[in-house]
This record gives sequence, C-alpha cells and structure tokens, in this order.
Amino acid sequence: MYLRKYFLWQEENKILDNMHHEKVIEVEKLNTTMAKLEKEVLASWVAINAPWDYHQQVEELLVNMLKIQS
Repeated sequence: MYLRKYFLWQEENKILDNMHHEKVIEVEKLNTTMAKLEKEVLASWVAINAPWDYHQQVEELLVNMLKIQS
C-alpha cells in the first residue's frame, strides 16, 4: 500500500515538475517578447519625435542667424 502511494507521489511530482518547467519557459519567452516590444516602442518614439527635433534645430539656427544679422 505504501509503495503504491510512493509511486503515485513520484508520478505526481514528475508531472508537476514538467508543468513548472513549461511555465518557466513560457515566462522567459514573455520576458523576451516584452523586452523587444519596449525597444520597438522607444524606437518609434524617437522616430515620431525626429521631425519635431529637426524643427526645433531649424528654429534655433534661424534665431541665431537673425541675431548675427542684427
């Protein structure tokens, strides 16, 4: 009787270990995906802000040119 319970316990532990291992792999994949998405979001913000940055630089240059000409 005890031997049967022991074998059942071992099988249950194997199943739980496999499930745990699968979940760990799934979480690692999700972390990788999140890191990639964060990089893409940051890159898109840089691209979105680039025209505004260029506009600011042009305005600064024009202001400086006007100051020099005055």
